[in-house]
Formats: sequence, structure tokens, C-alpha cells
Amino acid sequence: MAFITYTGSTIEVSSGRPATTDAAGFAAKTYTKVNHILDWAEMGDTSQDVTETTLDGRTWHTNGPLDGGEYLVEAMLRLGPMRQTGIGLRPADWTEIDAFVRLTQRVSEPWEAEALFEMCAGYCAAYEAGEDLLAEAPMGKAETDISE
Repeated sequence: MAFITYTGSTIEVSSGRPATTDAAGFAAKTYTKVNHILDWAEMGDTSQDVTETTLDGRTWHTNGPLDGGEYLVEAMLRLGPMRQTGIGLRPADWTEIDAFVRLTQRVSEPWEAEALFEMCAGYCAAYEAGEDLLAEAPMGKAETDISE
């Protein structure tokens, strides 16, 4: 088992979406380096209470990350990111995501539902692009027998 550390890593943010969701699209965006993080909670199955005290003395509380986002990947795979239609594949739609969120309670925040929607769309697009035998599968390299 490998131990991963993020020592020396930097975090940069950008507003809006890239024009394209490939390396060129992300490279064309302008990023701002995050200089100070108040608290980065522990990763794990439970979330940490992240607090920030404002200038007027109030303390804001929020939940820290659960497994660094891994829970969203698990939720997407549990939901099933794609659906078969009569003419091909499509990503899970808002109706299906809403039902999944309400019934399983795996996610609780609106941004998490939006992330699931975008993840399903991205997975479906990458899967369809992966029809090319030389393309990489959406979640790691798939073994493909091209001897036929």
C-alpha cells in the first residue's frame, strides 16, 4: 500500500469552465494561486468540522472533505453514469440524479449533485471517445485485445 502525501503541492483556482475539456482547454484558462488555507480537514470516511472565525467574532462551520472526493466517484459508479438509448449512450440526467440523491442520501449538498451531473457527462463523453481502440478508457487504461 502506498502512502501519498501532497507536501509541496499548490492549489490554484479559476472561474468558469474551459472552452474544451481537454488539456488545451484547461491550459488556456488563467489560474490564481491559493496562498492560505484555513484548515484542510483529515481525509477519511467521516468529515471534520472546518471552522473560520470572522472579523466580527462569528464562527462559521462547514464539513471537511470525505475521502478527498472519492465518495463522489463511488456515488457516480453506484448511480451508473450512462444509460443506453435506442441510438446510443447518454449520461445520467437530472431526474435520475435527483432520485438517486433523495433515495440514497449519499450526497447532501447541491454542488455535489452538480458534480455528479458533470462527472456522468464527462464519463459518457470519454467512454464514447474510447470506442477508438487506441484511446484511453475513462477511468484508467483498459486492456483491449486487438488481435481480431
